[in-house]
Parts: sequence; C-alpha cells; structure tokens
Amino acid sequence: MQPHEIVMIIIGSILLAGLLVLGLIAFLTKPGTRKCGLEKLTKVKFAHRGLHNGERAENSLSAFRAAVEAG
Repeated sequence: MQPHEIVMIIIGSILLAGLLVLGLIAFLTKPGTRKCGLEKLTKVKFAHRGLHNGERAENSLSAFRAAVEAG
C-alpha cells in the first residue's frame, strides 16, 4: 500500500467519524427528542412516599394504602 493511499484512508475515516458525530448531534438536538416521559407525571396524581403524617410513617404500607384511598 502506497503512503498516499494510507493518507486517503485516514482522511476518509476522519471525515466519516465527523459526519457520524454531526448526525448524532443533529439527532439529539432535534425538537421533541429530549422528552423523557415526565410530562405523563403531571397528569397523574401520585405519591412516591405514600400519604404520610404523624400517624403513618412515610414509605410504610399504611401510607401507601392511604395514598391509594385518597386517589
């Protein structure tokens, strides 16, 4: 293999890698691709520690039952 052929392979590889990086950047910055599903959480009432107070400890079964009963 001639030196100029090696140089052309290296240059081609660098250009291909650059195009892949630009394509990835374009894909990741495209509107609508950054949604991670959190908008669903604003439409549903939830309690991740349960409905706790002075009588029910948070993360307890009774706190989760109270959260379910409260809707």
